[in-house]
Amino acid sequence: LLGEEMSEEKTLSLKEKIYAMQTKLAVGKLRVNQHGKFNYRSATDIIEASRELRKELRIIITPTESIELIGDRYYMKVTLLVEDLDSGEKMEVIGYAREPDKAAMLSESQTTGAASSYAEKNAYEHLFLLSDSDRIDPDSRSDESEVNPELKAIWDAGYEIASKGDLSALKAWFDGIG
Repeated sequence: LLGEEMSEEKTLSLKEKIYAMQTKLAVGKLRVNQHGKFNYRSATDIIEASRELRKELRIIITPTESIELIGDRYYMKVTLLVEDLDSGEKMEVIGYAREPDKAAMLSESQTTGAASSYAEKNAYEHLFLLSDSDRIDPDSRSDESEVNPELKAIWDAGYEIASKGDLSALKAWFDGIG
């Protein structure tokens, strides 16, 4: 991924590793919902696409589910525990989804399962900065008119440094924007 072996003096922090994953990972919406006529990606697509990056950066992600009452509605909550195997650093990322009031053609358990799957996908999209609208995904930045030019410049600079594999330059750049 980063083009050189990591040594003790060049160890990335968990945030730097996550940033490296965010700048490298692209997960297109290759699945098609025939009923709703839209493309989408699933949590499984994201997990599979990130497997090699997680392995190389020594990151493990453990999802847990719970149900939370917010107002008068129950929501599925998925918490991703992100752990750096090198440093022991940890962080959590959360995704929520609720069951619809009426779910056409789904049983109650299918409706709950769909909300759970969506909450998990939502959490992974937050972690890897995958936009649900595709506007900021690295593989689908075709609508330049809706991208904040300042954020695009930051994104492009970090992506360029990360793609060259210069770990020292990436760390210096990351420290400079923090």
